[in-house]
Amino acid sequence: MSYTLPEHIVNWNFANNEWSCPSARNNLRVDGTFHYRIESKEGKSGLTISGTYTEVIRTKLISYKLEDSRRFSVMFEQLEDEIRVVQRFEAKAAKDAETQRRMWQSILDRFTVYTESIA
Repeated sequence: MSYTLPEHIVNWNFANNEWSCPSARNNLRVDGTFHYRIESKEGKSGLTISGTYTEVIRTKLISYKLEDSRRFSVMFEQLEDEIRVVQRFEAKAAKDAETQRRMWQSILDRFTVYTESIA
């Protein structure tokens, strides 16, 4: 699945063209971990996003907890000729929730464009 395989994640897991995801490691199982490196293309800033999976139902649901204890879930719903992806997340308290929602939506939009390009 292009959502969970590191060789695909590096192609879509960033919010805009000013950023990239140069590396991804993923052990998709309950208590498995993931580590994604996100960097600005000019190399001036970056961050690592890491977490632990709390629930995995193949092709249906992935739940995880980030290192800062925020919880996320991603649900995959098979429709007639497409798959709906719904992501829920706990926003960082110190940041605007709407800004965070737009960022995560942008990443999902990149995922959509990427998966359509490899179909």
